[in-house]
Amino acid sequence: MWTNIIGGFLVVFGAAFLARPEYLRRKLLKKGVRSLKRYIFAATLALGALLVSAGWGHEGLLPKVLTAAGVLVMLRGIFLAKAKSVNLLAAQLARIPAIYLRLFAAVQVAIGGLLIFVLKQ
Repeated sequence: MWTNIIGGFLVVFGAAFLARPEYLRRKLLKKGVRSLKRYIFAATLALGALLVSAGWGHEGLLPKVLTAAGVLVMLRGIFLAKAKSVNLLAAQLARIPAIYLRLFAAVQVAIGGLLIFVLKQ
């Protein structure tokens, strides 16, 4: 249930940011580093949950690798949310071209779609 809600938010906001990438840049810079930390944290947790659930309950080497990778991604997201490197990321965000923001939004839509359609239980 929660994966459907989170996936829905990712799809809706990703589609909005895909249509207007400069809005994403202004929104993230306006909210500041704190908002950027939350956004990165949510994206890494969603990706980690996707990887863990893809490998959960299956036998074999690949599902175990996917589950381990999902746990590592979630841990990385927790540590990244507390790192000072997010300040550097915010400064870089002000300078990147709009095509990369669109690519980021497309990945966000894809992760949201995977959360909705693959993780149905």
